Amino acid sequence: MKQQPKVPAPAPRSAPGATVLVLSALAACLALTGGCRGNKKPAQNTGQALPLQTFARQWATDLTLSRDTLRTLHVRPDSIYAYTAGGRAVSLSRDGGSVQFSRPIKGGQTALHAPVVMNEKIELPTDRESTTAIPVVFPTATTLEVLEKGTGRFIRSVGLKFSVRSDAVGRGGMVYLGAAERGSSRAAALDIREPYVPVRWELMTPGAAVSSTPALWEDAVYFGGEDGNVYALSTADREPIWPLAGHVFKTGSAIVAPLSVDAENLYVASTDYKLYVLNRNNGKLKWQYFGSNALLAGPAVTSDTVYQYVPGTGLVALDKAQGEFMRKPRWVAEDATQLLAQDDRNAYVRTKNNRIAARDKKTGEVRFTSQRKDLTVFATNLVKEDGMIYAGTKAGRVIAIRPVLKPGTVGEVVMVGSDE
Repeated sequence: MKQQPKVPAPAPRSAPGATVLVLSALAACLALTGGCRGNKKPAQNTGQALPLQTFARQWATDLTLSRDTLRTLHVRPDSIYAYTAGGRAVSLSRDGGSVQFSRPIKGGQTALHAPVVMNEKIELPTDRESTTAIPVVFPTATTLEVLEKGTGRFIRSVGLKFSVRSDAVGRGGMVYLGAAERGSSRAAALDIREPYVPVRWELMTPGAAVSSTPALWEDAVYFGGEDGNVYALSTADREPIWPLAGHVFKTGSAIVAPLSVDAENLYVASTDYKLYVLNRNNGKLKWQYFGSNALLAGPAVTSDTVYQYVPGTGLVALDKAQGEFMRKPRWVAEDATQLLAQDDRNAYVRTKNNRIAARDKKTGEVRFTSQRKDLTVFATNLVKEDGMIYAGTKAGRVIAIRPVLKPGTVGEVVMVGSDE
């Protein structure tokens, strides 16, 4: 904003109403723009009382990307990881939005898969000596870049003899992902604690790439292949778990969508138009949903609902625990493409025109909708069912947004215009 030249006041007394005009302009700036440009610190909430059935800004952080652009957001238990098109990873505090670290990831411009946060201290080798840290792993096309959680301190780069085909999951120093080498495909278990050869075990999947993100639960890891097979393996030694023919569950076509798992079930979206819900311990089919098109996106699983995006149909909400074997949707949101968050009242969804809509969780009725047009990057929050929504602009402004459902809530209204 250009500064205006100072002009001497014609009289020692200020013009009537000038103070009111200044304060009104400032209030309008805060309400509509969310603060001035270039604010590197998380914007703070005001004490303004908020109207019901609207959205409030919990925090907003400008990543100051210069010529770079925001590409994806990933929600983890206590951090938000923002990826840029230039291969930079920025870690933000999930509660307050403060920048924990921002650094380019080697190889990140070519491919940068979702981060794997271990959430436990592990002894790791380095070029000179070992170090103990809580690692976060950034898989690229051919390496695992290991940084220290919270600080971004570089620990090591784990070179791989194959290319990474899928996003990864992990725990306790182990990372599980789909890989490919010279035309062969496999599921792989990698140990980032090994100084030289990280491969703990591999499962060959001849002629079938593993591009679907695996799922991990306790001592079992689950993979989906592009041949339609679903594998359940012991994390320790890749031994098959399911007592099925060939030890696999067979779908009718390729699996490319991420798998999901909870304490009881494994959720598999296939390009044969079906969502399969399997007993994760024995692989038996519990129920399924038949869509109108190939399922390319994975299901978002909450405590009571499974949300599945179906091209040409929209976002369908399926009852998780009750219903017929051939599940029928509780409701269908034709204009929705992604679940963003859920609380005890509503499901918050992304619409085709990048608005946020609050839909009644039971009926699907639209309760209220945002009017903002500049948000282009959205994350699905399954960490907590608190209704918190995380979104960002292409220019790199990341915003945590909460619905206003109770009278007397204070804060700052957002989603009524541009935050830039």
